[in-house]
Amino acid sequence: MDPRFSRITRDHIVKACEDILSGQFKAFTNSTKYSVVYDNRDLPPKAVISRAYFHTTGLDLPVQGDEGFSGGPDSNEFLTSLGFQIVERPSDKTLKL
Repeated sequence: MDPRFSRITRDHIVKACEDILSGQFKAFTNSTKYSVVYDNRDLPPKAVISRAYFHTTGLDLPVQGDEGFSGGPDSNEFLTSLGFQIVERPSDKTLKL
């Protein structure tokens, strides 16, 4: 697991999901393989973690590039450890921007 995730709590994840659903955080692309389920919607796991990191540190955590972090198993296991459900592919409830 990425060590930068260690300070992120479930509450930070919830705040991040709320930000995404309310349109406050749009700096991401839709997930292509996995989604995290929140409030009966499917959200991109990397975007959720990136925004949660902001709520933790006040800093942006890039989802791509040299400073970015891995999606897939690392992100999904982290979110699952906090009690969130991961679905293997986007569904008809996937947030589309």
